[in-house]
Amino acid sequence: MKRKKSRFTFKMAKTVVLFAVFISTALLFSGCGNNNKEANSNDKSVELTWYFMNNPQADQDEVFEQANNIISQKLPGVKVNFSPLDPGSYDQRMNVMIASREVFDICFTSSWVNNYHNNVVKGAFLPLDDLLAQYAPKLKESVPDKIWDGTRVGGKIYGVVNYQISSSASAYWVKKDLVDKYHFDISSVKNWYDIEPFLQTVKENEPGIIPLVTTQMWVPAANNMGLYTLDVPYTVFRENDPTLTIENALETAEYKQYLKKVREWYQKGYVRSDVMNVTDNEADLRAGKFAVGTEGTIKPGMEMERKAKYGYDCVIIPLSQPMLTTGSIVATLNAISSTSQNPEKAMQFLELVNTDKELYNLLSFGIEGKHYEKVSDTHIKVMENTKYSASNWMLGSPFNSYLLEGQADDTWEATKKMNEEAKPSPLLGFSFDMDPVKSKIAQIDSVVSEMAKALETGAVDPDQYLPQFIEKMKLAGADEVRAEIQKQINEWKTTK
Repeated sequence: MKRKKSRFTFKMAKTVVLFAVFISTALLFSGCGNNNKEANSNDKSVELTWYFMNNPQADQDEVFEQANNIISQKLPGVKVNFSPLDPGSYDQRMNVMIASREVFDICFTSSWVNNYHNNVVKGAFLPLDDLLAQYAPKLKESVPDKIWDGTRVGGKIYGVVNYQISSSASAYWVKKDLVDKYHFDISSVKNWYDIEPFLQTVKENEPGIIPLVTTQMWVPAANNMGLYTLDVPYTVFRENDPTLTIENALETAEYKQYLKKVREWYQKGYVRSDVMNVTDNEADLRAGKFAVGTEGTIKPGMEMERKAKYGYDCVIIPLSQPMLTTGSIVATLNAISSTSQNPEKAMQFLELVNTDKELYNLLSFGIEGKHYEKVSDTHIKVMENTKYSASNWMLGSPFNSYLLEGQADDTWEATKKMNEEAKPSPLLGFSFDMDPVKSKIAQIDSVVSEMAKALETGAVDPDQYLPQFIEKMKLAGADEVRAEIQKQINEWKTTK
């Protein structure tokens, strides 16, 4: 009996050992399989979708194909679906995509279109601090900390800055051939209204020219009057007010005066009569059909940039001194969607497009020899009637860009110096947390979309429509939102 028991015990032990070896081997291969799966997952082909504003270009597919050739070499397995949307519909289309939680990876966002702060509140964008540190250290290092700080909402970064001119300064641009033809003294323009004699001259003598582009005029006009806007429409503070009291711009004397003057200009024919039916002035700008327009940001070399884009010379007339504001910093960003399935690769791509000059200049100017030609190692000349152009300031950092023919050699150094020397806004670093009043802000945005354009282009009588605008804004919750902003500013001031 003992002998049989021994044999049984031996057999059992042998079986257990073999079973253990089997299990260990299975686990080993299983582990290898998991590791291989993980490795394959990391190395899998990834397609990123990037939405930004640009009018359709005849040669864009060829440019984007070459861009993907560069990307595949430097980020193996990554392909980018470049998805430019026309400027006139960009805001609406992005709002729909974000509201429906459409899956995409990257989009252009700013303080003035596809609103950055509103989208952060909606949960549309991912926080980027950890992604920047791990996947884009070179990009993080290339932008000063104070600029990154201007993008923070609730202490976190949600947008990659297309680092360039970061200060805000209002200006008029004026077609140079008309300035020369009518001997207009640009030094006579000290404030926003001083351009009127020139508008009258153009109206009386240039039947094929519209004197004034009315797009986005209020903010440059307000800056000239010492008013600076915040993230919520028509909330402003005064440049020299140490109390940082937030006002309703619609009830200020400056706004009422602005509307009265624009109405006069519309009635005199300085503004196009069909302004309410036009959503995009780009084609007419390229055709040289406007004499004067406004700029919310000026920078060294911008005259040559406008010439390269529109084909004619212009003169820049500053209306305010450069100020470094949160709004000017978030004027041009790219954000990673919270629906992105590949945020790490999206961040790696954003680092590439912001630091790789070959890729950035291809997307900015197209193909050498076809869309532009080099005139030196640093300067290029855009071909006449080029079939590709882009607003490169929304694609990455222009500090990686070729200079245009005629731009000074030190343009980028002068731009960085302007950033460094710009007067800091008294609210620089303040970020409004919209969450407590986000439903009211949505209602405010709806009212602005309904009423602002007609008033600010002069198409309607402000005596009749401004009171309606004010009343609708109050019903939407503008007073409560302004009170919340003031509360947060007062709390923020105690930390300064």
